[in-house]
Amino acid sequence: MNNEDEINKMIEDEINGVSEDTNETNYVNNDDEIDEVSEKEKKKKSKKSVIIYNIVRYAIMAVALFIFGYAAYELTLIYVESTEAEELKDEMSDMFRVDIDDLVQNNEIPTNEEGETMISLENQNDGQIFVFDYEKMLSYNSHAKGYIRQDDGEYIDNPILQHPDDNDYYLSHLVDHRKSTIGSIFIDSSIEEGLNAKNCIIYGHNIGQRAGKIMFGSLNWYWNQTGYYKEHPTFDIWIEDTHYRYYVFAIYKTDAVGSPVYQYAFSSDEEFMNYVAMCKKNSKYTFKEAPEITKDSYIATLSTCTSSDDKRMIVQLVRGEELDIYGNPVNTGKESAE
Repeated sequence: MNNEDEINKMIEDEINGVSEDTNETNYVNNDDEIDEVSEKEKKKKSKKSVIIYNIVRYAIMAVALFIFGYAAYELTLIYVESTEAEELKDEMSDMFRVDIDDLVQNNEIPTNEEGETMISLENQNDGQIFVFDYEKMLSYNSHAKGYIRQDDGEYIDNPILQHPDDNDYYLSHLVDHRKSTIGSIFIDSSIEEGLNAKNCIIYGHNIGQRAGKIMFGSLNWYWNQTGYYKEHPTFDIWIEDTHYRYYVFAIYKTDAVGSPVYQYAFSSDEEFMNYVAMCKKNSKYTFKEAPEITKDSYIATLSTCTSSDDKRMIVQLVRGEELDIYGNPVNTGKESAE
């Protein structure tokens, strides 16, 4: 090989070497670019994940705050409604309380042969007696049909109302027409005879401790508390100005929908007596103090909720003797017709 050939070979080798270095460099540079792109993608994904996480976190916080706020509102509403209802109950009861001393001084209380004042002990409370005034009640609420009271009125002590056409109205209104979930004691609006129906259906909410078991909150005790039915066998019901003693004759639970218990009109005496027999058969207890129920009797069905949405607590009463304003029997029999 001459010098010229050697020089050409050296030039060729040099060119080939540069080309190989260039390819290697390009290859390395491409890897660096790929790594750089991957790192950017990772950062983008990481940033996106953080954004999504924050959105979810803030959404959960917003929902939690809403739930907390709503719960606080509900608790406040329950407290306010309960307080209003209990205060109104006391207001109603106080409306018809009369001082015994005033009656004695005015010689308005009858006395027996021994000169003793004739006031039923059950009608006395802290030197006062309960004297229902129907006209006064009507001036307060024109839907009033009477009054229901048990014992000293600690729990059940309420006007009996009947809306002329809206059977749901008093589920959500107090006796003064304020809207409230406590509701009122009311007669089924479809019963034209009201408290003088053969079977008057009377509804009231099962109010728990949140409102001191007022309305019909104590009726479930007939089922839940041993011996309660023996200690509380009677109710006092005023039909307009006439005061009657009613006796419990049956207690049981029934279906909330479609129950035959809610029948209030009967085509014959036989149908009425069959209905009474069914009620007594359903009863958890036998009530010996209750007067015999005949075709001429009048009964009342008190209905309230239970702990189960599809069941209702039923306490049924039969009308007994008429009482005077002092709680004394007007007649000797336990039965009284209209």
